[in-house]
Amino acid sequence: MLAYLQSLFDLKDVNTSVYKSAGRKSPPLLCFGFPKWEGDYMTSTVQLLSELAMYHEVLYVEYPFTLTDLWRGRAPARRLLGLEPRQRSVSLPNGAGLHVLTLPPFLPANWTPSTNWHLQLMRWNSRLARSVVRPALRRLGFERPVVVNAFQPALGSLLRGAFNERLLLYYCYDEISAAPWIKKHGAISERRFLPQADAVITSSRQLAGAKRAGNACCYTVLNGVDDQRFRPLALSGEAPFEAAGYRAVVGYLGSVDLRLNYQLLGEVIARCPEYLFIFVGRVNHPGGQGQLDSFDNVRLLGSQPPDSLPHFVQHFDLGIIPFLDNELTAGIYPLKVNEYLAMGKPVVATTFGDMSDFREHIQLADNAEAFRKAIVRALAENHPEEREQRIAFARQNSWRKRAEQLHELIMRLTTEKSDRN
Repeated sequence: MLAYLQSLFDLKDVNTSVYKSAGRKSPPLLCFGFPKWEGDYMTSTVQLLSELAMYHEVLYVEYPFTLTDLWRGRAPARRLLGLEPRQRSVSLPNGAGLHVLTLPPFLPANWTPSTNWHLQLMRWNSRLARSVVRPALRRLGFERPVVVNAFQPALGSLLRGAFNERLLLYYCYDEISAAPWIKKHGAISERRFLPQADAVITSSRQLAGAKRAGNACCYTVLNGVDDQRFRPLALSGEAPFEAAGYRAVVGYLGSVDLRLNYQLLGEVIARCPEYLFIFVGRVNHPGGQGQLDSFDNVRLLGSQPPDSLPHFVQHFDLGIIPFLDNELTAGIYPLKVNEYLAMGKPVVATTFGDMSDFREHIQLADNAEAFRKAIVRALAENHPEEREQRIAFARQNSWRKRAEQLHELIMRLTTEKSDRN
């Protein structure tokens, strides 16, 4: 009953002062994740699991590569084919460790327009996953794990109950019906899975409101920042890009994709020839890439190793988040805003989703001229006291604190379900 009443509110934080888990053994976690563990960009799933490993033993089942990935050379072939161990142990910077499992190659399923065919293909894939994950759990001695399904609702529904789990959680960090890479069948799979999960964890309050229609037991654990990695550094060595001749460097950290407002960006960049605009991240939108490449004061640097990202941000004078305001971005709590702020950088962003948490620390603008003026103003007002305030704010939003919130929620929900049974 308590879980239901709590779920009626938008929970920014879980009250850790009330639900302390001291003296209780933390159950092991089995997470089915969408991202690869060693990726070329920051993901909330990997960041949270890395910190949750301080409280729980963790088995992370990483992105399920398909036969297509294998054929095109986009997958760790020897591990996928079982020529190398599928399971490996990872030591983390926080002193904890966890286990990562690579599944055999899945049959591609998203290509088919048929909902029934997609379901049949995913049934085969779920049987394949079950045949590998169960022995891994036995090897590790994981009994009755808490299963966290991270944006894999088709698998979540088909594997429900397969591991004698004590709790089944759905971690939702994007609006699946608007995500182009998964929306074809994702929305249907999610509608099926939502009521089957014991609880839903979302990364923004907007997502919580949207998913509550499918599961009343819905909570919010906001995205955070790796405040040990993203911290002010003494400038040393050369910048990872050439900025000679420009008054300031305006930087963007993240994917160049469908979320960006290219019309606004084009107008701002054209009106600011004295600034160098740096984009650090994957390029997933050829049309957007072409538009940005047409400007002399733009550099697209592509994906960079996660450990190198603070070095890029350190050489930014200002960070931007020029997102469209649409269904895809409405539920986003952006990772990059806290990464900029943690390094003391001023930030200019468009208004998308709920930006209320940041209004005192960033500049917001919704048209090209307002965005340009906000950049000029933010650069002019970048005083030491403002930088310190940004850093202090970002430190409150560390991934360690977010993981503590999620850990306490897991412990409370586990106890409540046990008491009901």
